[in-house]
Amino acid sequence: MESKFDNVLLFSLGSNPTLTDKVAALLGISCEKAKVMHFADGEVFSKPMVSVSGKDVFIVHSTFSPANERLMELLVFLNALRNDNAGRIVVFIPYYGYARQDRVIDEGDPVSALLVADLLKAAGADKLYTCDLHSLKIIPKFAVPTENLSAMRLFATEFQRKLEANNIKDEDVTVVSPDHGGVGRAQSFAELLPGASFAYADKHRPAPNKLCRTFAWRFFCLCR
Repeated sequence: MESKFDNVLLFSLGSNPTLTDKVAALLGISCEKAKVMHFADGEVFSKPMVSVSGKDVFIVHSTFSPANERLMELLVFLNALRNDNAGRIVVFIPYYGYARQDRVIDEGDPVSALLVADLLKAAGADKLYTCDLHSLKIIPKFAVPTENLSAMRLFATEFQRKLEANNIKDEDVTVVSPDHGGVGRAQSFAELLPGASFAYADKHRPAPNKLCRTFAWRFFCLCR
């Protein structure tokens, strides 16, 4: 019997093998083989090990550390797919590297989150799915059509189960964002725990990835 997934190929480039295998099992298909190599000078080589001509191709691949290597693995793979005349190319990036570089803070700053989307589009991606982006406001500016999925409700369900197992009331819970950028997500998560409050920390950095030794965390509990 012909399956609606007969024209679909699913690939993992190594960053999310367990997740990709679970997706394949749910769809009743196999995860296809991909060849990923790193040369001595640091260059990346990646390609599918089966023909993708005319197929709808889905890739599950996060660009977490080492972010640049992961990103190049994906870009080179996308180029190989396009060169082999793949049909539709859809990328799912659960962890979207460079997502936090989504706005200009000082004059001349790059907006690297947009640059990555430009690269994905140029390499051959037709559609992008990602999960809980740092800022949803940037999505309309992405060069490739993008859908943001959220795992927040799943986390909240599991978290609430653990609270109940430990006899902790939602009213005794405060969801904390480490900075202003996460306030929206912290508030949304708190709303999934009836009675919980949320707070954020007001922090100051002298430079990226550095914290002042004497900086103060100021918590603002905003109870509903």
